[in-house]
Amino acid sequence: MKAVRARNYWCVFLAALSLLLCSCTGYHPVPLEQVAFSNGIKTRGDGNVTVSVSILTAKESADLFGVDLADKNIQAVWIRVRNETDKVFFVLKSATDPDYFPSYEIAYMHRSIFHPFTNEKILQRFRELAFVNPVPARKTVQGFLFVNRDECQKQIELELATYGTIRRFTFFFELDMGTTTLFDIQQQHACDKVLNISHEAVLRKELEKLPPVTTDRDANGTGDPVNLILIGRAEDLFPAFVTRQWHMTEKTATSSVLKMMESFIFGTTYRHSPISPLYLFQRPQDIALQKARHTVNQRNHLRLWITHLRYKDQPVWAGTISRDVGIRFTLLSPFLVTHKIDPDVDEVRNSFGIDMLFSHHVEAMAFVKGAPSGNREHPGHNLTEDIYFSDGLRLVVFFTRRMVPPYSTKFLKWEPPVGRHM
Repeated sequence: MKAVRARNYWCVFLAALSLLLCSCTGYHPVPLEQVAFSNGIKTRGDGNVTVSVSILTAKESADLFGVDLADKNIQAVWIRVRNETDKVFFVLKSATDPDYFPSYEIAYMHRSIFHPFTNEKILQRFRELAFVNPVPARKTVQGFLFVNRDECQKQIELELATYGTIRRFTFFFELDMGTTTLFDIQQQHACDKVLNISHEAVLRKELEKLPPVTTDRDANGTGDPVNLILIGRAEDLFPAFVTRQWHMTEKTATSSVLKMMESFIFGTTYRHSPISPLYLFQRPQDIALQKARHTVNQRNHLRLWITHLRYKDQPVWAGTISRDVGIRFTLLSPFLVTHKIDPDVDEVRNSFGIDMLFSHHVEAMAFVKGAPSGNREHPGHNLTEDIYFSDGLRLVVFFTRRMVPPYSTKFLKWEPPVGRHM
């Protein structure tokens, strides 16, 4: 009897397992025609080749593919190439993202051992919607390229190759992460009373007058040195930051601090980790950006304030930049944790200048007095008692939307950095 009962149980188990494996799991992705493309569609043309691009939101990609791509830090980029030439073109996918994801890899990420038939449907869905080379002559090809996810802003570089030549198309997207953007700040201060400067010598003098350091809310303590000046409109700065992988930060809140701590514990990158507020012109930074490195402990971050100055009608931004080298606990922070900065703030200041040169959007550079100076024997201290030393100069970067190769950038002979080389 025990053997019969055991055999019956086994049969019931196998039947239930078979039913589970064969059951429909509700995999019903929406048709492509129902996707709204909320981030907009941008189009560029080069002769008889026209390229259109859009980036799906997390919800749109989940609806279209039936799985959560954002959870895997993947973004779906829609591409359409209209080729009206007699040549065959290939989209160089690695130029857009060297670590892009092919269809099978994404489908495998979302596999389930309990639903093999659904797994096949997911794979089929990604294959039918993926962008497939080539783009034949007199044809239009469209599909999706799956890249690493950016939440706040993204640059899409598309390169089309044919018979030894390459056509390049660049697209910039501001994505809705709920954070303030450079464009928002520029608009908020559009009606400010400003001092518009047209002469370089006058600009230099006015930049020297800007406050040397940031403060706390009550303007009591001395914070990080104001060692950076950026000149340009939001549309000039934005491409440079996106090109060089600078990301806007989330607001400091319990949720973002918890994410930062999680990133710290597991040694992962947190591209949008929060930055504590510092004060200049009696207000916290207008915007904060960071360039994430291998872990949340290591990042370059900067704070920016739009000033009352304009140079030839272009906004002048004052900023602080420093390099985080670790995280430490402190009673001087309301969240009991802060970043440890590299005390050699000139090094990261100069490194930022070099980084921006390679964005190909820098028209000129210079150094100007105005930051606090100090050496290793007599360093400065910020609000969390980190030390720093500096030659007392600020890096001034003039941005432009047009493409400028690094060798064409002008270096103005204002104040040569003492003992320093870019």
